[in-house]
Amino acid sequence: MRLRSPWGRSTAAVLGTGLALLLAAAPGCSRMAQEGEFEELGLGHASSEPPPGLMRPVAPDDLGSVHERGRLLHQLEKSLTMAYEDGLASVGSAGTDAVLPLVDVDPGGRSAQVMFVRWRPLADGQLPPLRASTAERWLLVSMLLTPDRVVDVELLQGPVAEGSHLATRVDTVVVAAERARQLAPGALFHLFDLYEEVPAQGRKGSGTAVMGRVYALSADGDGPDLELVVAPPKRREPAAVTEAVVVHAPAMIFQDPMEIDTPTPGPITVARAMLRGLEAKPVTVQSPQGAWTVASGTGLVQRAETDEGAEHHP
Repeated sequence: MRLRSPWGRSTAAVLGTGLALLLAAAPGCSRMAQEGEFEELGLGHASSEPPPGLMRPVAPDDLGSVHERGRLLHQLEKSLTMAYEDGLASVGSAGTDAVLPLVDVDPGGRSAQVMFVRWRPLADGQLPPLRASTAERWLLVSMLLTPDRVVDVELLQGPVAEGSHLATRVDTVVVAAERARQLAPGALFHLFDLYEEVPAQGRKGSGTAVMGRVYALSADGDGPDLELVVAPPKRREPAAVTEAVVVHAPAMIFQDPMEIDTPTPGPITVARAMLRGLEAKPVTVQSPQGAWTVASGTGLVQRAETDEGAEHHP
């Protein structure tokens, strides 16, 4: 059922004028973790497989995994657009609230959901500190991706549960947004977050931990594309950015060839090529180790024909 209100229409969400960021957070995991999962964000098991909801880090030279991660980013961006245009627009504008959308895509890429959390201004008209403890759940948009259509829009209420995975995601994205603002003042970003199981630092044995990876795609293409690694909040430790990399320079996504500083194209580059659509020509990507082509629409990566030993990666 669609819900409507007389508030007006909105096609963008701004998370706080201080951050000046257009945010679209999304987990790389295929589903939203249940309440209470990863509460301590530290794992001690010896299994070779990540727990449900976690992903493995993508090795830069594993182009098959790079392609899959890029396809996921493309699906998340697609879901976000639908949630705004066919979901949030049916409810109306958030007014002076700060809004953060969180997106989940199912493992097969056939359906998705977007949860919007928000912060309301205080009595003095100012927004509260942007963190999970001051946020509230607002809206849930469910959709099909094959074919593309929104199937349900539900109004939510209540605070974000303390210690929940949702709270972890909110705090992870907010700290990433602040670092993105520092790197590119005034730029607008779509922020997509995912969580990976990695070897624990400073521990004996084979323990593992959870780290957040946030892909910040320029909302209008005029800004840079960024990739950030975040240590999520844990007990009394706040979330903290541990690494931030500029993947594409400002407006680079409109160039041909696109220039990158890494030896091979990464997930954001694959997603950018797919966003051009199936009918666009392949995107040439120039790296320090040679030229690559990424098929628009499908994201297939291969060595450019000018390079010896052409290699194709699905």
